[in-house]
Amino acid sequence: ASFLEKPVTEIWPPESIPGYLDIIDQPMDLGTVQCRLLNGDYSAGGRNPVTDIKAFAEDVRLVFENAMLYNDEFNIYYQLAK
Repeated sequence: ASFLEKPVTEIWPPESIPGYLDIIDQPMDLGTVQCRLLNGDYSAGGRNPVTDIKAFAEDVRLVFENAMLYNDEFNIYYQLAK
């Protein structure tokens, strides 16, 4: 789902996502997760790129939770995130 690859505020103008930052306390997108993964933010070093699986999983979950929190259950973005 390409709509999850970039921050919402980069994809849509603020007037098309009213209240987004009031509803979503911690924006997250899969592009940010990928950057963190490539930067080693989920790793304590070594050969395994993901040693902090909990932090990685929390960030990935947050992407989908945010989409479902902001959009109503009949919205296509909610459905895709579900």
